[in-house]
Amino acid sequence: MKNKKGLVINILSTILYAAFTFIIVMHHEIWADEAQVWLLSKNLSLFGLFRHLVEEGHPSLFYLIMMPFAKTGCSVIIMQVFCWLCSIAAAFLLLQFSPFSGFEKASIVLSSGFLYFFPVIARSYSMIPVLVFLAAILYKKQKEYPVFYAVVLALIANTHIIMFAFSAILGACFVYNNVLKEKVYEKKYLISAGIISISLIAVIIQLAVTPFGASCAIKYNLDSILHNITNTFTQFFGNPFGFSSSVLLVIISILFLIIFIYIFKKSKSLFTLAVISIGFQFFIYITSYSLNIYPTKSFCAFLILIFCLWQIDRNKFAKIIICLFFLLSVFQGFRYTVLDLFNNYSSAKETAQFIRKNLPGDSVFIPLPEPYAIAVMLYLPDRKFWSGTNTTYIKYMKWSCNKNNSNGSIVFDFKEVKAKHIYFIISVPNPAIEELLKDKIEVLYTSRPSIAEGEAFKIIEYIQSNN
Repeated sequence: MKNKKGLVINILSTILYAAFTFIIVMHHEIWADEAQVWLLSKNLSLFGLFRHLVEEGHPSLFYLIMMPFAKTGCSVIIMQVFCWLCSIAAAFLLLQFSPFSGFEKASIVLSSGFLYFFPVIARSYSMIPVLVFLAAILYKKQKEYPVFYAVVLALIANTHIIMFAFSAILGACFVYNNVLKEKVYEKKYLISAGIISISLIAVIIQLAVTPFGASCAIKYNLDSILHNITNTFTQFFGNPFGFSSSVLLVIISILFLIIFIYIFKKSKSLFTLAVISIGFQFFIYITSYSLNIYPTKSFCAFLILIFCLWQIDRNKFAKIIICLFFLLSVFQGFRYTVLDLFNNYSSAKETAQFIRKNLPGDSVFIPLPEPYAIAVMLYLPDRKFWSGTNTTYIKYMKWSCNKNNSNGSIVFDFKEVKAKHIYFIISVPNPAIEELLKDKIEVLYTSRPSIAEGEAFKIIEYIQSNN
């Protein structure tokens, strides 16, 4: 009777969570990184997708799931709803199957990762919570369900490169404990080991050359290592909670450290998993992503902590620390929720509406810098966009480094554009272009400010000479 009552409460709690987050999802405006996923899935062949993902630095799983929907003309809302459903499933698994107390569960579900970033921002990160929680449920039952456990680890590895070490370590432990150590070569364990191994190899094959020049957005770089380390740690602990206070930054860092120490005292193996898995994420950030550690990335590390805490008993002190750690981020979750409900997230949809209503259908648009205008391209699939860095028309962002200035910086090469109407879409204030073109431009439109950095747009008409 008690279990049935608990199930009913968890279902009702999940429905309430689903209803609240769905309102935000339906209001959320697609921004550049979300648009890129959909545009790649829509415009590339299967082979072309795998070839291009080397530039993106992401495994293919999320893109492959989206590809059938994108290619059959579905709305991008499908991608948003899919990510929302993944978060709903994760919330239910946590509420129903985790060993956490009611207060711990509430603090996790109300944290900004689950309240906003995972359900609302439609990217591959949204798949990670439900998969990690499935792995947490199966961790102590892996002998009973080895193939299922292996499939879950394989899927986690192929969501994002930052989860590679987590899957690899759990996979290696599985193979050692169930095959090598016991020397029991049962078919189910061998199949499971094969699934894990193939999934990890697949990630390596797809992304091995990414940090060594395949992408201008992701480069292995140690030239400013001290700055990268400082910047990464500040963003990692500061940005996820929405405050700039150095005092709060210190408090959060201390709580993070206490949780690590507690895991160490309870389980050396889980501590090793947490240190290496999260350490691998920090390595990726410091060497390749140090400029932008978005909150969703940070919460993927917190998911690893949840996985480890899921497996161990927690005393009263530990429960208080866990609740406090996650509740400190509640403010940011509500802050982003309110901002998203009453403001433009990217201003892309609003800008696209202006273009559709006011500018000729045969116009050519030149985004400067290119990456930020990808969301505008999503909302205008029938319009032409010219890439100055790649000197060609584009339907998605190309990050290849085989041309000068191909890092998406401002370039003015549009001599080959043959169109009666040419417009620049500027997303970052750029006096240089106004100075370069001087009397040949006219500002037609300026969007409202956006939540996403760099995605408030200005449309400038290029006035061509009659000669």
